[in-house]
Amino acid sequence: MGSDVDRGEEEEEAASELLRDRFRLCTISIAEAEAKQNGMEISQPIVACISDLAFKYAQQLAKDVELFAQHAGRKSVNMEDVILSDYQNLVPWLEEMPDCS
Repeated sequence: MGSDVDRGEEEEEAASELLRDRFRLCTISIAEAEAKQNGMEISQPIVACISDLAFKYAQQLAKDVELFAQHAGRKSVNMEDVILSDYQNLVPWLEEMPDCS
């Protein structure tokens, strides 16, 4: 029984790593294409950083919208959950922005 649980966790971890790697490849591709389209160069450390930040944001967004749906008594996420999550995460960030005027 314990080995079934371990195997399940290993499979879940492998699937998560595959998803993360694919996500990173996509964000790297987008960043490089945008840089090329705008006649710019972008260093690999910057591309990797952008990719990691985008993945972390997507992970947090997924957790937040799931919690909003659960709080509303639903088993599936809808657009309202995404909007609420964005508002919840964006407003504190905007309030912390320095006044640049």
